[in-house]
Amino acid sequence: MAIWIPHASRVLASASSRSRAVGNATFQDAMSHNERLFRRDAETNTRDAYATQNAAQRF
Repeated sequence: MAIWIPHASRVLASASSRSRAVGNATFQDAMSHNERLFRRDAETNTRDAYATQNAAQRF
């Protein structure tokens, strides 16, 4: 009967990757509502400006 024992470096790497994932989620939660709205509006304005330029070039 063989007993499997996890290698220490694998255990640490697994814990580290989980920690980073939790850290990123915490950062996203900490971002203020206004910052999220500003980012969304900036992306929308960029798309709208590009669409307007393309429409003007067709005529």
